Amino acid sequence: MSEEGGMERRKKSRIIPADVKRYQNVGAERLKTRSRVAQWKRAGPITQRCETRPGPRYVLRSYTFQRDGSFHLSLHTYHDPSCARPAHTLAARGNLTLGRPSWVTPGATEAEYILTRVELIAHTHRDAALVTTAVNTTCPGKVTKPWKPHKPYTVLAYTETANEVTLDEDCSKGLGGAWNELQLLRLEVTETNNKNKKSTTRLREADECGVCGAVGRSSDRSPAHLHSGPALPLLLVGAWASQRCETRPYGMFLTRHLLFRGGDEWSMKLSYYHDPECSRPSFTLQASGTHAPATMLPHHHAPLHLHAHDFNVTRLVLTPEDSYLTSALNFYNEKDCGSRGKWMVRKGQDVTSTGGCSAVGVRVPVVEREIILTGVDENGGVWLRLGQTPTTTRLLSITNRPTSWGPPLRACSQYHPTNPTTPNANHNNNNNNNNALRPMVGARTASYSPPMASHSSTTIVLVMAWFVVVVGFWWK
Repeated sequence: MSEEGGMERRKKSRIIPADVKRYQNVGAERLKTRSRVAQWKRAGPITQRCETRPGPRYVLRSYTFQRDGSFHLSLHTYHDPSCARPAHTLAARGNLTLGRPSWVTPGATEAEYILTRVELIAHTHRDAALVTTAVNTTCPGKVTKPWKPHKPYTVLAYTETANEVTLDEDCSKGLGGAWNELQLLRLEVTETNNKNKKSTTRLREADECGVCGAVGRSSDRSPAHLHSGPALPLLLVGAWASQRCETRPYGMFLTRHLLFRGGDEWSMKLSYYHDPECSRPSFTLQASGTHAPATMLPHHHAPLHLHAHDFNVTRLVLTPEDSYLTSALNFYNEKDCGSRGKWMVRKGQDVTSTGGCSAVGVRVPVVEREIILTGVDENGGVWLRLGQTPTTTRLLSITNRPTSWGPPLRACSQYHPTNPTTPNANHNNNNNNNNALRPMVGARTASYSPPMASHSSTTIVLVMAWFVVVVGFWWK
């Protein structure tokens, strides 16, 4: 996510008082979502682990939303992937206005926000010197005296009076604040200790986990110091599965099931869905091949060079799961997508011989340049992470290997190819800690009705264009 893009969109998405009237006549569902966000007033959503953003950049987050729409966001940046050594903190304040349900991402709500103030707090003398250089690069001459650690300094200020902008200064470029994530919100309901807890993706309330509690007890001037985990060997052999229905760009949802056999063989099943509960299948991809550690220069995105891995995709099977996509594939005019006219619902075709399927944007053979990591969580559960695909063109142009981590896959004691959505975790018998899929109970989903079968060229072209855009992210 680009912080430069976030700041640009902040200015474009400003809401002046005249525009607020459009949001007064909201429906019951929107009010319901607004009330859920208001329930975060006391504790607020908090990150549940040390997160890695593209760069890489290691962060912890603590967000507080008030009933009146105001918010306080604390973004703590660290030097290490364990979040044990804090570098600096960005403390942002502003106002959030919920909008309409998203048509691109079912279950999500669009929002408008205004940043009114962002303060920067460095946590060491060295970090204070580094951030002052960055601030002076954006706003030459702003910092005339050395900044002190643990002291807040304003890097963004915005004020409107009587619909007139009276103050608009932004020197936060390059400091890691990607606030445009506020433009799309989604609530999840998870069950812990027989109590329902509301949470966003990757953000939970402070009493749900040890990391959340440590972050919740911290402050902008004194961020949490997490324990640095041991460096574990890469343990791949076995089956790994998604813990919940996962979200991908452009409103796609999927589950992943990855299997490493002895030697260098691997296989993966990716099941795509129309909805955030992963209950309406769209299509399935089954890929297999070989893997090996990759060579990556130590100075390039260190320390991620230690986790570089290449996956050779040598076989690919595509299975349409609904009649609409099946019809579209049967009337696709190109010859590089299996046998035309022979596609059937829930019947897979091996598209290796045709070089993949351009209709859904996948090809074979191909080498997927990855990063991979295994570890143990605070409950003793074993997890595996692959890289997260960058979502901006600027980042994609830098390297084709990810620089941040995607959602975890959990180790499975058993793997059922005929029923992969209910694998059994090998680390805990508690139903709250196994890796059976956890749908987003109560998530608001856009209305859906299967479209009538149509063989018009216009319909087929639109369907294929949409899938090519979406499945560009198929591997992650």
